[in-house]
Amino acid sequence: MGDLAWNDSYFGNRTRQVGNVIDQGSKVGGVTLLSETELQTLGFGTSPAFGTIGTSIFGFKFERPQGFEGDFLATLLFECINDGITLKGSARAVPVPGLMAGMAVAGAYGMWRQKRRKAATV
Repeated sequence: MGDLAWNDSYFGNRTRQVGNVIDQGSKVGGVTLLSETELQTLGFGTSPAFGTIGTSIFGFKFERPQGFEGDFLATLLFECINDGITLKGSARAVPVPGLMAGMAVAGAYGMWRQKRRKAATV
C-alpha cells in the first residue's frame, strides 16, 4: 500500500501478500459503469460546488436483485484502502404494477360512488 512493499516490517512482517480478490461467494448482479455524459445527465458534475470533472471520476450502477429488502450497509473501498465510504440504507419492497393498477381502479370506483351519492341527494 502506498510506497511500502507488502512485506515491509510496518505491516507486521507478513509472510505472504494480502489477498485482494474475493475467494468465494455468490454474485447477485452485475455492475454497469456510467460514462461522463450519463453522469452529467444524472446531475453529477453540473454543480459549481464540484468544479470541473476530473479524468479519474467515474460512476456505476447496479440493479437491486428481487427479494433484497431491509436495512443494509454498503461499503466502497478505494485503491489505497485508506479512503472508504459506508452508506447506511434501507431497501423496501416496490409495489408491483398490478397492485398499483388495482389501487387506481379502487380509487376510481370510490370517486364514482361518491359522485353518484352526491347526485342522488340533490
